[in-house]
Amino acid sequence: MCFSAQLKGKVINMNTIQTDVLVAGAGIAGVKAAYTAAKNGCDVLVITKSRVTASDFVLGFNAVLSENDSVKLYADDTMSGGGNINNPALVKALAENSAKEIAFVEQTGLEFDRENGNYHLLKPLGCSEARLAHIKNTTGRTTLEKFRQMAKDAGVKTLDKTMLADIICENGKV
Repeated sequence: MCFSAQLKGKVINMNTIQTDVLVAGAGIAGVKAAYTAAKNGCDVLVITKSRVTASDFVLGFNAVLSENDSVKLYADDTMSGGGNINNPALVKALAENSAKEIAFVEQTGLEFDRENGNYHLLKPLGCSEARLAHIKNTTGRTTLEKFRQMAKDAGVKTLDKTMLADIICENGKV
């Protein structure tokens, strides 16, 4: 990969970095993807414009966690919320895997709020059932910090103040 920046038409910095996987964005999804790739033996680089992400402000994660909810209800709510233009197969996969993702977060040592042993679930707009699992009011920030540490421990490298402007493919490589 070649990184360069231009100021008034002049290249001010350029270097080449080799990596198996490049992740653009250091939010929860990007950092988890980077961690997963690293745990599967890949050399991973995350680039980010800023360490402040929308993930810092995530209230919680939707998941099928109560007996009143189902994969079908979750998928129906998601399709409706997306104006029914969503990819149904991806929505179904999201709904089917939602509880596994909550379990993954808990396996990292983080604990979602509970009442009487059950998840304390919130009912976000557009949901027919309460399904938002949360960690106090800091789910996004807490989870992101944990995932960033896990990624770092797995050998993921991060390059801050870097913006992806173009992707160039040559000879089947990016």
